[in-house]
Amino acid sequence: MPSLTATLQALVAELQLTIAEQRATIVDLRAANVRLEERVRDLETRVGQHSGNSSRPPSSDVPGTPKRPPSRPSGRGRGGQPGHVAHQRAMAPPERVDVVTDHWPLHCQACEACLTVLPQTPGAPDFVAHQVTELPVIQARITEYRLHRLACPSCGIRTRASLPAGVPTGSFGPRVQATVAMPGGRFRLSLRETSGFMGQVTGVPTGIGSVDPRCRATGEALAPVTAALVATLPTAPLLHAEGTRWPHDGRTWWLWMVRCARATVSFPSPSRGGLIREQTYVEYHGLLTSDRDAGSDWLDPA
Repeated sequence: MPSLTATLQALVAELQLTIAEQRATIVDLRAANVRLEERVRDLETRVGQHSGNSSRPPSSDVPGTPKRPPSRPSGRGRGGQPGHVAHQRAMAPPERVDVVTDHWPLHCQACEACLTVLPQTPGAPDFVAHQVTELPVIQARITEYRLHRLACPSCGIRTRASLPAGVPTGSFGPRVQATVAMPGGRFRLSLRETSGFMGQVTGVPTGIGSVDPRCRATGEALAPVTAALVATLPTAPLLHAEGTRWPHDGRTWWLWMVRCARATVSFPSPSRGGLIREQTYVEYHGLLTSDRDAGSDWLDPA
């Protein structure tokens, strides 16, 4: 049988191990308690936020939210103050003006005497220019190519003419195709909104189903231009890069923007960092400015 001393030593060792485990548990619980207290304070702060004490818009306020106290009057009147430099629309240069009409007063504003237009005297003309910018009536130009058939006098086979070089085989010309791609690619309109824009603004009825093919065709046409711009980036001494989420075909893609002094390139990528690394930063030895997100964590911070 084990001696009493050995039994006590085993018991002491077991108690010491239990105490060490409990101390580690206490440390973990204290750290967790600190995190929970910080989260509670953060949640309490968020609950108490409204448009009066944060940047949240008034539309997010729940019923019963205290109204923002009215601002103290400054004593100044509305509008521009004395000495304020007016910000007005810049006048178009003379070469951009399409139509000019001259108008002269008929009566003197002081004595109502009739005024006569006299030959202009030497010196600067005395007039105030008022420019009005208006869009012309948009009416699409439709060209019909009639491909006639002729019968061969020798064999009787009828042959149809082919489209001239440069004529699109589809129903839309390059300008219409580019205009279809602009609302969705640049201004993020939906397919239905793009279809409505084309029909209502440009007068070119465009079905919803034909919007996406036109956009893809435009992207394919611009691929060589994009590739040429991307090729200039690795030689730039300084680059700025930024990526943001980009919905594509029901999935989350990433829209990348890379800019240098000579070019700004934006293109979507299914990868947050892989594709942009392979296409742009291959053997790049310059300086890169980024927000240090996960997509650029492979870069050397130096």
